Amino acid sequence: MERPSESRSRGAIASLRRKGLPMVARVLTALAAVLLAAWGCGQYWTDEHHSTQYLWWMPTHWVIGVCWVLVVVSWALERLSLRLGGFQLRSLMTLALLVLSGWMLVGAWHIHRAVMPQRAGDLRVLYWNMTVGRELNGAVELVLAQEPDVAIIANPRLDGLRGRLLAGLGTLGSEPDPEASERPDSLVVGPTRFLFRHEIAVATRGQIVRWGSVTFQMRGVDDESHRGVVMFVEITGLSDNPVVVWIVDLPSHASLWRQEVAAEAARAVMEWRGPEFRLTSLGQWEPAIGADGFPEPGVIVGDFNIPRASASLRTLVGKRAESHASRGWGPATTWNRTWPGWSIDLLFAGAGWTVTRHRVVDPRMGMHRMIVVDLKAE
Repeated sequence: MERPSESRSRGAIASLRRKGLPMVARVLTALAAVLLAAWGCGQYWTDEHHSTQYLWWMPTHWVIGVCWVLVVVSWALERLSLRLGGFQLRSLMTLALLVLSGWMLVGAWHIHRAVMPQRAGDLRVLYWNMTVGRELNGAVELVLAQEPDVAIIANPRLDGLRGRLLAGLGTLGSEPDPEASERPDSLVVGPTRFLFRHEIAVATRGQIVRWGSVTFQMRGVDDESHRGVVMFVEITGLSDNPVVVWIVDLPSHASLWRQEVAAEAARAVMEWRGPEFRLTSLGQWEPAIGADGFPEPGVIVGDFNIPRASASLRTLVGKRAESHASRGWGPATTWNRTWPGWSIDLLFAGAGWTVTRHRVVDPRMGMHRMIVVDLKAE
């Protein structure tokens, strides 16, 4: 004879399987659908609107991964239930996730390029927003191991090791002068292979013959997260024609609408009138006023603090080709280094240049990964 307690226990389990589990399965499937719908709105509008910007910032691989977990758990709960809960929606979600997973791998990550030959180009550009505290050991060796023609290091933090880093970068050219790192703001320089300005170090195998920069602030706030800089350097000796590189470090504050940030950066560049510094025959930087905006860039690179493929980027870079979209493969995320979710360190190739290879390198230090891009002159 069955005991009353056993009967109540079986009744509770049956009730859970008949009502509770199907309800939880429906809720999980609905959560996945809502999450996917929000992500879809972000994908469609990107940062065209301030509100959709935050939906656009939802990393695709995170969203699809979470949705898969929710749907799989929902299927498992359905198998344990005595009746169906959200079967039709769950089936549609499963189909949608299969399609989106394939699109992510092939359409966004270009995973098929992993088996395609990657060619070195005529010009190799390395960019790394260092943001390193005291983990500097091996940084110079890592940069030099990539064999760049132009190495750009942003934000080498103010500590006792920075001088050694900048001096090491100065050896990239064939005429190193470590002393150049001790006077980054001087108008008199020895070699023209190294430049340090606005917390941006530029080292090259060529010759820097001209440079200029402009800074701006968002909302009138003068702090690190609201301040931006755009800098250009003109380099000879790397190709038949001089190469103009724009270097970008845009404001990072999360509350800023990236459309406004990009528009402000573009306005600052167009309205810039100098000073422009040119190298004289005496090896001095001679300032001049009266420039009519920045020179046309062959390469635009930097920390945009704007995810790849955002609508706002076109305000600043126009129709120039982004290097990962051209030749990269994999997620190619650059921030945060330890939990990568966003590609905000980007390179765009202008007229006369074609991207032949795009790589992301984990430096094992700092907050950003570095990008190394090969380009070929057309």
